[in-house]
Amino acid sequence: MKWLKLAASTFLPAIAAAVVLTFVMNWGSFDLKGWGAKGQEELTEENLVDRMLELQLANPLTKVSWNHHILSIDLEWDSGNSGLLETLGDLKKIAAFSFERTNNAGQVLVRVLQRGEPPRLLVAMDVKREQWSELNGSQESAEQLWHELDKRTNLLMTGIGKHHFMKTQEKVEDSHL
Repeated sequence: MKWLKLAASTFLPAIAAAVVLTFVMNWGSFDLKGWGAKGQEELTEENLVDRMLELQLANPLTKVSWNHHILSIDLEWDSGNSGLLETLGDLKKIAAFSFERTNNAGQVLVRVLQRGEPPRLLVAMDVKREQWSELNGSQESAEQLWHELDKRTNLLMTGIGKHHFMKTQEKVEDSHL
């Protein structure tokens, strides 16, 4: 009986100390707001532009706005800068960032516009958090990436967009657009 008291008085404090140390050392990985996993941050008007610039998109940002959990972005497309694969890659990066790295984006609206007066809409994407699921693996062609994005988002390519992207030598079948 004595040995049981001795063992309990020795091991219980050691176990309690280990639990406390584990909690303290992992403090940053606990999400105290209950929003999500480590690595997710709150998107705000103050950090919005900085976070978008970190994505290093192929198409330049021309407009970024944040309004009631809706992220709206305009990208400028120039045939010398990017083709369809790079443009779709930008859409994927924006959606993945918004829903996998932030905890408060509820919807993302992206327009890809051709430079000019007036700018012309080429591609548009509208996606809500509940629609999005992480894209795994690499999509090596524009057609594969279009198909994967189309399953997870509301994706549209205008007639002008099809014309311009076809001119850049990227072939996408009309049946997938």
